[in-house]
Amino acid sequence: MSYQQLTERQRYRISALLARGCSQTVIAETLCKSKSTISRELSGVVDQIIYITY
Repeated sequence: MSYQQLTERQRYRISALLARGCSQTVIAETLCKSKSTISRELSGVVDQIIYITY
């Protein structure tokens, strides 16, 4: 089974659902994706944050 990246639209829906307070389970069900896909997507966002110190 190959991994297929989420679309820009799906990522927007995830952020909108998170802003409404939806759980990862609800988001996964809404997008017809697995909970692990949503979890990976959210952890990827955290991994992309870059801290710059001077």
